[in-house]
Amino acid sequence: MKDFLRRSIGIFLGDYGSRTLLVSAGSSILNALIGAAKLVLGIVFFSPWLIVTGIYYLVLCAARGRILKIYSGIRRMNEEADREARQTALFRHSGFFICMIGLSYLGVCLCMYFWGEVVTYPPYLIYGVAAVAFYKIGMAIRGMIVTRKMHNPVLSTLKIISFIDACVSIMMVQCALLAMKGSPEASSSSALLGMACSVLFLGIGLYMVCSRKDRKAPPAANTPYFL
Repeated sequence: MKDFLRRSIGIFLGDYGSRTLLVSAGSSILNALIGAAKLVLGIVFFSPWLIVTGIYYLVLCAARGRILKIYSGIRRMNEEADREARQTALFRHSGFFICMIGLSYLGVCLCMYFWGEVVTYPPYLIYGVAAVAFYKIGMAIRGMIVTRKMHNPVLSTLKIISFIDACVSIMMVQCALLAMKGSPEASSSSALLGMACSVLFLGIGLYMVCSRKDRKAPPAANTPYFL
């Protein structure tokens, strides 16, 4: 146990990339718990938005965990050229996953726009979720800026997934706040914002798929296309 704590502290005090990987591993577990809680609350309050948000949380957590697992194998490679090529392949393949997230979320928002939702949430639930969502979006934007300068495809992928995670939370918070204020357009306006974000997700995914690096990735037989 002492050795584990010593290694963890050493990683955390090391470079930004190592800290990001360590924090991502821990946040994946925390976000999975939050996603499960939102799923349960969505069932209790009969809220489609909460249920959908919980499901997307769990899916994004699973994707983040899968990326970390693959990257742990990449880091053990001896040849730097092979490591860079695999990282580039992982970045591109993650783009397909982001595109699927965008398309599926677009479909969900279309359903919400036409079917609507009339649910009132407890104020403590709304403000608590809002605080977490805004914190996530701030940290995700900061992380994307920092990792862009580092030119590390895996770290960039993790930060992009964190950004999408935060955007999904923001959509649910907006719907909940408008519903609390009694707005008749709570569901439809949130669905429209969700559609706009879905287009943004698709754009990010296509950018990842079409990205070009100096080194071309070899055929990724051991790297799955869908995480």
